[in-house]
Amino acid sequence: SSGINAEYGERPRERDPRDRDRVGRPDYRRRSRSRERRRERGDKEEEKVPEQEPEVVEEEVKPKKEPLSLEEMLAKKKAQEEALKKPTFLTKEERTKIALEKRKKQVDAQRNVQDDDRSKRKDFDKDGRRQYSARKKKKKRR
Repeated sequence: SSGINAEYGERPRERDPRDRDRVGRPDYRRRSRSRERRRERGDKEEEKVPEQEPEVVEEEVKPKKEPLSLEEMLAKKKAQEEALKKPTFLTKEERTKIALEKRKKQVDAQRNVQDDDRSKRKDFDKDGRRQYSARKKKKKRR
């Protein structure tokens, strides 16, 4: 077996280099690539099948609505309660939106508390000044 690069000690290539990673696997089956291509083409051809006329769907005559019976109402209410017990999964956008709303409420509440404290402090200072000035006037009269 003389290969092109036999002078350099390299073995001639007997296998397809694309099969290199598949050799030695127990589940390896050799398949021709043309079969896979045929399948892909077949799938595409099936998709291009001319559309058939849409079937005419007969509209069902809706019966007149009657008020729900007591049992039906209880069953419906129970189903709603069970649905509320199940966890709801939120998307990342929904979670961030909820978190922002919650934070905004916290900030507003904190701001209201600070405003209340500030107004109380102002009133306290006013009362203090008034009392101080009243004492000063009393001392001057004596």
